[in-house]
Amino acid sequence: MKNALAYSLDSEKYDGDPLVVRRLEGDSKTKFGELQREREKFVRLALPSKWVQLLIACSLLAGVLLVLVGVEFLTGETVTPQTNTAAIVLFCVGGPFAVIGAAGIIWISFRARKIFGSSDYRFFEEREEKVLSQFRGELGVPDTAAAADAFAYCYRVKNGKIRYQSPASKNCCLNESVRLYADADALFVATEQSVLRIPFASSFRIERIEKRKAFYGWNKQEKPNKGAYKQYKIRSNDSGAFTVKPYFALKFYADGEDYELLFPPYEYDTLSRLTGRTA
Repeated sequence: MKNALAYSLDSEKYDGDPLVVRRLEGDSKTKFGELQREREKFVRLALPSKWVQLLIACSLLAGVLLVLVGVEFLTGETVTPQTNTAAIVLFCVGGPFAVIGAAGIIWISFRARKIFGSSDYRFFEEREEKVLSQFRGELGVPDTAAAADAFAYCYRVKNGKIRYQSPASKNCCLNESVRLYADADALFVATEQSVLRIPFASSFRIERIEKRKAFYGWNKQEKPNKGAYKQYKIRSNDSGAFTVKPYFALKFYADGEDYELLFPPYEYDTLSRLTGRTA
């Protein structure tokens, strides 16, 4: 099943491209590409490479496991001088690994918060919103369209395998801001550069997924642990990602393909109101 909002950097198209009814062209498309590259610079500044993140995670995991084995040696049924010595060795090796891993996670979190909380990034977001508002006018998105979050990712295909663009991964999406509106026959999903039309007659349904979903990015003015969003118990981890459970999948069949769109739980009421469907 394809995520209709997954974006291929190879073809520069959404996986749901057959559903697109309007898209940016010419100078607007060029300007959008410039915005994307500028945003990617902030992401690269905020987050280390996936290899660095992997090394930090492995260091923490190895350290914790070694310390736990050392504890098991000291608390086992048979404690001998040899097990005591082995435990000390495990503590001496595992302890530093655990400390390095924990320090690395704290460093990643501090680095991400510093960049995304900077005045330069806030200025970029303000300028970006003005340009995107202009694009929505070009795409014919009505002013009454509901602002909503949807889970997506960018990727390339290398040697037949999907390579996710950082910071997204197989288990962590990007939180994309979209506009939703509907007529009698279809739901329209407006992204930053195109409008997708999803007919209600296309085996259209909403499913509740009882799993925790990780995602990068927060698009609402209220903080995730405040006001209307507090009830959803949105957590954050030390890598700068948020997690939430459950989430919702809008699934449908069109043009010979099974598609889905993924939404956080706080968008369910909007989705249900516009589509007339419930999970």
